[in-house]
Amino acid sequence: MNPALSIQPEPPNTAEAVALLAALDACLSPLYPPENRHGLSAAALQDASVVFLIARWDSIAVGCGAVRFVGGDRDYAEVKRMFVAPQWRGRGVAQALLVHMEQQTRQKGVCILRLETGIHQPAAIRLYEQVGFSRCAVFGSYLEDGVSLCYEKRLAPADAGQTLGDLHRVQPI
Repeated sequence: MNPALSIQPEPPNTAEAVALLAALDACLSPLYPPENRHGLSAAALQDASVVFLIARWDSIAVGCGAVRFVGGDRDYAEVKRMFVAPQWRGRGVAQALLVHMEQQTRQKGVCILRLETGIHQPAAIRLYEQVGFSRCAVFGSYLEDGVSLCYEKRLAPADAGQTLGDLHRVQPI
């Protein structure tokens, strides 16, 4: 992993987090109508069931993502609000965010990580498939709407999980 990159849980209501979320919304807005955008609000990201992460290159906030834990009995976790600013893509930031999300998921004893993405995001689809996510049926409140794609990844227990050092196996897209 690049020593300039750090990823830590941070509050989703800081100016940097709000700016990243606004940039994500600006990217998605021309691609999908409002009813097909399923992002959590900044207020929802503050819920105790969510871990919000900021990726920083040196001290610059370059990306974000959240893991939302769903179900009363450790059913699954869901990737939400995944975003890397366009000028920072291709440097392994998204892969590193996903590894951190997997670690957060394993630490809670959850072994299924799911996500929903849209058909108009081929780079995201390639990334998710490259790091081991497989297509699955719609889950939670998602509907078969013609633009949503659902994915899941089965995770090994926490003591057998991927480490940050394993990132070198993933090629940036």
